[in-house]
Amino acid sequence: MVTMARHPRPVGVFGVVATQNKFAMRRDQLLTMVGQLPEHEADPVAGYLRSGAIVMPIMEQSRDIIGGQFSVPGGSAILTDGAYYWRCDTAEYVQHYRLGLPADFVSHGRATGWQCPAVDRESLMAIEQLLAVQWGQRPVIG
Repeated sequence: MVTMARHPRPVGVFGVVATQNKFAMRRDQLLTMVGQLPEHEADPVAGYLRSGAIVMPIMEQSRDIIGGQFSVPGGSAILTDGAYYWRCDTAEYVQHYRLGLPADFVSHGRATGWQCPAVDRESLMAIEQLLAVQWGQRPVIG
């Protein structure tokens, strides 16, 4: 079980707490990332991203803003591995478009063999507090 990194980092453009409409404003940025991930890594990276712990549930269905290929129930929710955090729909973008992700995250994932670790409850609560502030909500205590 992993404890939280001192300051968990966002997975680039996907490390944002945003509704679907706000995230859609990043379409041009996503388009520049298409095809950057090596083909042989798309499946393991997507699997890792899907295996993260839900740290901030957001009940909103997200839609593919690049090519309309998928939708994800709860896609705006935030997942974590204790060191990084990302939107729930990130795995689908990686799977469908092989979007490039930050080099530090890729190095981190490769070091784990793309096996997402479990995150302890205290770390999840601490990350949730940080993200609630980022999203402009009062942190939940307890």
